[in-house]
Amino acid sequence: MSSLFSVLGNLFSGGSAGQRDAKSRRKPGRSRRPAQRVLRCEGLESRNMFSAMSLLPAARPAAAPASTPAPAALVRSAVASPSSETLRYNTNLWVNTAHTIWAPFKAGTVVDLRSDGSASEGTLSNYFNGWTNSAHSVYQEFRPSTETYFNSDGSVWAGVLQNNANLWINTAHTMSATFKAGTQASFASDGSAWGGTLEYTTTLWVNSAHTISETFQAGYDMQFTSNGSVYSGELAYNSSLWTNSAHNTWTTFKAGTEAMFNSDGSVYDGTLAYNTNLYTNAAHTTYRQFAAGNDVSFRADGSVYV
Repeated sequence: MSSLFSVLGNLFSGGSAGQRDAKSRRKPGRSRRPAQRVLRCEGLESRNMFSAMSLLPAARPAAAPASTPAPAALVRSAVASPSSETLRYNTNLWVNTAHTIWAPFKAGTVVDLRSDGSASEGTLSNYFNGWTNSAHSVYQEFRPSTETYFNSDGSVWAGVLQNNANLWINTAHTMSATFKAGTQASFASDGSAWGGTLEYTTTLWVNSAHTISETFQAGYDMQFTSNGSVYSGELAYNSSLWTNSAHNTWTTFKAGTEAMFNSDGSVYDGTLAYNTNLYTNAAHTTYRQFAAGNDVSFRADGSVYV
């Protein structure tokens, strides 16, 4: 076993290689590693842990991700359970369970490994052209020295964009937005982006019928539904928005704060721009005043949770 770790530790990567609280309704976030015991093993620190859009016409990376097998020496032996290891050297590792796609990982950083030995998460050592859909037909270039997360098929589900990228935001691949270089984008299995940071202030749909729109501020994280409407985003301006599914009650929400939307386009949660009287029961017979700047959550009838 020590000889295997020794071989692994001396591998180097070279050039570009193959490759969703404030509220309970938020999409799941990325996992965080629990600290556990450290075992030293010939140049590696091994910690037992459980780790966890298609792009529109734009500047393409110089080469598509390689899916040809890496050298046989890169094939890691299976371990008893998922684990994490600290790399002593820059190292090329498999990122899919079929061991046909690999990526370059940075020395001195932790990689999370699946039980088959492939990497599910780690810090890139070089620029990396990675598939972003399970069909391996769409890719993006990801930034070195940033953490990247891989699906078991080897596609990237979250990573930091090397360049500004025009990405699909719905699974039908009919709507797009431009996402900011140097920020993390998260991808659905079809290659569309369900999360990311806007490069430009952008007007986007906020209901699934695509009949209500709102303008969102550049430089803030957005989350999208599969139909391309906004689930959450930072308002660019003070905005009067529906607060019930019948669309007959509304209030004004504060610019520069996050609003979260129901599929009908009404606000589920947001920050008040002004002192506002709001109903506090479903029958709309009682109300109270809420101060400007308060974050409030609404029921489907438009009353406020208190």
